Amino acid sequence: MADLFDGYRDARARLDSAAFTVPYDEMFGHGAVPLAARAPYADLHAALADLTHEQIRHRSEQLAESYLAQGVTFD
Repeated sequence: MADLFDGYRDARARLDSAAFTVPYDEMFGHGAVPLAARAPYADLHAALADLTHEQIRHRSEQLAESYLAQGVTFD
């Protein structure tokens, strides 16, 4: 497994302890141990978990370049 979700549980625990109400996490169930995606997000989590931060950044840059090459702009 790549490092994309490393530290997520710790960051969420800090948020949970600092908040008056626990923030809702759409992808992961509250207190899920081990970190497990809710059923509708299981395939997305599995796909993303195999990627590093650098791979996601590279894919994002490629997509942005593709849009620009096609003349798509966002204002």
